[in-house]
Amino acid sequence: MIRLFSSLLLICAVPSALAQQPSEWDRTNAEIRRMEQGREMRQLDFQRRQDEESRRQDTERRRANEEERQRTREIEQRRLEDQRRR
Repeated sequence: MIRLFSSLLLICAVPSALAQQPSEWDRTNAEIRRMEQGREMRQLDFQRRQDEESRRQDTERRRANEEERQRTREIEQRRLEDQRRR
């Protein structure tokens, strides 16, 4: 009787234990998901770096434009002062 019971227990326990083990397909799918997530992270990082560079260039361009406007104002102001003196 004990033998029969342990045989039945073994028959019931083995498929349950096997079902808890990830299949090769599950492992492959998990690996593919990890690779896709890694690729997405690299793409996001690349996009972030591009955005930062674009903002840096915009800031530099605005600064250069402002400096040029300031130089133009100073030149115009000197020209007007020279005209008043004459």
